[in-house]
Amino acid sequence: MFPGTPWSRFDSGYKFSWGKGGGNNSVTGYNFKKLVDPAFTQNDWDGAQDFPIIRYAEILLAYAEAKNELSGPDASIYAVLDDIRDRAGMPAVVQATYNTKEKLRTFIQQERRIELAAEGQRFFDIRRWNIAKDVMKTTYDITNSPVQERVWQSKFVLMPYPQAALDGNPNLKAAQSAKGY
Repeated sequence: MFPGTPWSRFDSGYKFSWGKGGGNNSVTGYNFKKLVDPAFTQNDWDGAQDFPIIRYAEILLAYAEAKNELSGPDASIYAVLDDIRDRAGMPAVVQATYNTKEKLRTFIQQERRIELAAEGQRFFDIRRWNIAKDVMKTTYDITNSPVQERVWQSKFVLMPYPQAALDGNPNLKAAQSAKGY
């Protein structure tokens, strides 16, 4: 949602307005309808909503990614991607266009980006694909003002050891330093 967006499922005649500055509102001016049950928003967002830990679409996308990396494009990959796209009312994958491992990899990455938006997967995806340095850019709001300066450092590819592990094993301190932490 963005300012002026109607959402009659929320309330008849409702239009989203942005309270700049964040708080309990978006800092960018864009908000998600995804995973919001309008039945519970009527009571000041005081509803017992369930949030999925993993969705079937994520399982299918993980399969498509792994299978493509293992053996390249095949009918089973296109079938699972088409299942996801069909559910969303999207056209089937054009197999003639995405007919190599590299092209299909890029397609699957974009599908994950869109399908799993705001579900907490993107950070781990961009690290796994080693594209974080290219996509982690400063975030701007709808007035083109910077909201969050993002700088990617190569050490972020590897997570640091937990402090409890470092405290329990002094030999890990050198390995931690070698990672850049």
